[in-house]
Amino acid sequence: MGHGTRTQGAHRFDSRCAHVIVVVCAVVVAVLIGVGVRLVTWWRAYTVPSMAGQTIASASAADADDAVAEDLAQWYVQWMGRQREIGVAPQYQLESVRVRDVQRLPGVSSRYDKSDGRNVYVQLDATLRPRFMSIERITDVEGCQTYRADSAVSASCVFALEPQSGGYRIAQVMEPIAYQRLAYPEQFEKTQPDPTAPVLDGRNGYRLSAERLEVTYDGGATWHEVPDGVARVIGGVHADTALWLEPTRYVITPQFTAFVGYDDEADMAELVYSWDTGSTWLTSPLGRGVQASSYIAMLGDRIAVAYGYGDALGSVGYAMVVSTLTDLRADPAAAWRNVPLYMQYPSNLTMAGWMDDVTICVGQTGSLHISSDSGATWRALGVPEEPGLESRLGYNPFDTPTRTWVEDGVAYLAIGQGEDADYAPDGAVVEAVFSYDIVDGAFAFLREQAAPAPTLAG
Repeated sequence: MGHGTRTQGAHRFDSRCAHVIVVVCAVVVAVLIGVGVRLVTWWRAYTVPSMAGQTIASASAADADDAVAEDLAQWYVQWMGRQREIGVAPQYQLESVRVRDVQRLPGVSSRYDKSDGRNVYVQLDATLRPRFMSIERITDVEGCQTYRADSAVSASCVFALEPQSGGYRIAQVMEPIAYQRLAYPEQFEKTQPDPTAPVLDGRNGYRLSAERLEVTYDGGATWHEVPDGVARVIGGVHADTALWLEPTRYVITPQFTAFVGYDDEADMAELVYSWDTGSTWLTSPLGRGVQASSYIAMLGDRIAVAYGYGDALGSVGYAMVVSTLTDLRADPAAAWRNVPLYMQYPSNLTMAGWMDDVTICVGQTGSLHISSDSGATWRALGVPEEPGLESRLGYNPFDTPTRTWVEDGVAYLAIGQGEDADYAPDGAVVEAVFSYDIVDGAFAFLREQAAPAPTLAG
């Protein structure tokens, strides 16, 4: 009897233990799920903190030597080192940070420096190694010029530092080209640019002067002016000192001609277009926008436009819309559908184009993003490289996607050299051309060819 009682007691004890274990496990699982859900929610809302406005402690703020450069390098490594923490969204997490070079730059004239010439300028070049290269988004961060290099990301930033007691305040972070425009404006400004010689594709083309933008459909025998084209499309004579348009910024055919314009009074980007060889011009509102390089892509009846949505700290954020020529003709005021890009308003796009009816390719210096479902989802790709070129030259000159096109059912991509073009094997700057296999999602190098460039009339 006693033995049976002890056995029953043991069973009850075991049962209670098992119940406690189940409860504890359930609580642990619930906590883990809660932590996981909260972490994922945190990751989705995560943005990389801005370096602008941060303070760099330094004992050399009043000195005129290069100690400030070393102070900045140490601060940068510590600041970017935070991207290794678990609270950082995986696509922004870094495995390592290495400063390759840092140097103090010449000051900027008080005419162009909001600090009246007090700011100190320092350029920093770094190598960032993402923890998850397949999903990295560190190249989307505004301010620095970034591009992929093998399994790492190369970043070049110019810091405008405001001297303060005991250190510096980061007044602005900009790409090197933005600093060049501030420090050496005479290299980028011309009061009266030379007119551009006719830019023709067969019999269709355009020409530009400081006063007007005109199109032709007969090889230049006759010309049709785009109303207020320089101000609306180019942004005035100072917006593009070469008075030249990249091939992706317009469509000129007898059936349909279009440019992206900007209505300053309405603060609106718009399509400026003609159905009748430039005799009549119409407009269709795209959305709130700013004057910037914009991109038109057409394939059959489909048309997509990437346009400047807003600008800050020398960078332009972009929005994208799509439509069809049929819808545009039917209702110009309601023809466009917004396309969700791979991030909200990615900065400084260099191209946007169709690969086929549903495949859209968007480029930035050093990166490509492709959607195979008209913008519903996106995947990041590295910029394709010409085999063996980097080992031969010591660097890869082709880092800026410039345009796509489809010919005889084959999709092509051109990669240019950006504003620092210096690879000219036969005395002329070249670009690389790749074909794209839509099924495999892979690029194949085809050839180098002369890059499009302006020709001034004189």
